Amino acid sequence: MSKTIWQKKLGGSLKIYKQERSKYIQVSFYVSPSYSSNGLFRKSLKPITSKTEGKKEAIRLWKSFDFDKYDIKRTSQTFNDTAEKAFDQRIHHYKLKNRMKEIDRGMKIRNTGISELRRYRKEIKPFLGNVPMNDRDLIQKSVDELVDRWTTRGNEDGKVLKGSTITKYLNIIQLICKQGVADGLLNLTIKNPPVDRRSNARPAYRMTDLQKITNRVLKIYELNNDPMYLELYVYLQFIISSTTRYGSETVSLRADQMKLLYTKDDIEFIKVLVGTTKTQKEFSYQTDPYFMTKYGDYVRDRFQTYSPKDYFFFKDDKRDRNQINNWVQDAFVRVAKEVNVYYFNGKSRPMTSIRHLQTKRDLSDGNLVDVVAKKFNTSPDMIAKHYDHDTDDDNVIEEYEKYYAKRINKVKSRK
Repeated sequence: MSKTIWQKKLGGSLKIYKQERSKYIQVSFYVSPSYSSNGLFRKSLKPITSKTEGKKEAIRLWKSFDFDKYDIKRTSQTFNDTAEKAFDQRIHHYKLKNRMKEIDRGMKIRNTGISELRRYRKEIKPFLGNVPMNDRDLIQKSVDELVDRWTTRGNEDGKVLKGSTITKYLNIIQLICKQGVADGLLNLTIKNPPVDRRSNARPAYRMTDLQKITNRVLKIYELNNDPMYLELYVYLQFIISSTTRYGSETVSLRADQMKLLYTKDDIEFIKVLVGTTKTQKEFSYQTDPYFMTKYGDYVRDRFQTYSPKDYFFFKDDKRDRNQINNWVQDAFVRVAKEVNVYYFNGKSRPMTSIRHLQTKRDLSDGNLVDVVAKKFNTSPDMIAKHYDHDTDDDNVIEEYEKYYAKRINKVKSRK
């Protein structure tokens, strides 16, 4: 080891020095045990040979050095330590985000951050929780192995996960990694392993299916004289006749959000103003011409008799909106199963499949996908992936006849 022939201390552990086998000034200062075997930063200041210039450069290096990166407390941070911090912020963010909706709708809105935290603790924490947060390579390797496990052996319950579910978990992991970057523990986030994210779209209902459901609901009302089922009948017809998202957004509509309008030919329709939506944008939509024509007698008087803040549907029900919403969905599934239309091609069809029908009908009427997407407060990509994705034989035949209409006519003329 070369002998030090002189040195100058610049405060603390910072010093410059010169060794007998080199003409250049060198610098050293203490960082931490996690930086090197002796915790020291050492560097030649080549080509500097002047003590004055060496002093200036040494001070510049010391001031610009990222000591926090090698702080013992920070380097001992685990993936789970960072996750807990990320979720504290995430849950608080959704509390603020949901506050306006909860005031607007008079109901409790599910906190997405809490749901994500439960998923993390069950499926991710057991495998990544103790990984050092500053070891990006180990995090990457662990995530790659975890995704492989989910797609082969399955999750904690032994269930092999679909690509769409794995993508949700990877989004959670990315959320935590981004917190690690913000805290200076990572330089950049990991890369998501490749995942098959083909959509598992719900099949749309046919109008004949929905007629069976609504007819059965009306029959239950007639048999039991239960006003809840009459209101459910009207509510379902409203959903079928509009571009709304079923659920809290619709069950909490108030009278002052509903306006009765007339075309120049005196055809009635309802304009609905939604204050807070899934996309957080103020949005309005209209019922189709059939709703007021067929079911106007059920709702027409509400525009005159209801107070502005009365709920437009299930007004007299004493349960809170969350309980009513759950009852509506449970009743729909139960009745759909009773009339044997809930399952189609081996797949279940919850209420969201009504929305799929609506988009298909609008597209079949010749409307452009961009126009339909705007009408439904969604994107063309979402329509392509989830709403216009039926592959059953009836749909294939319908699309085939539409696409090859001219050629089919020629074939028919030759027979």
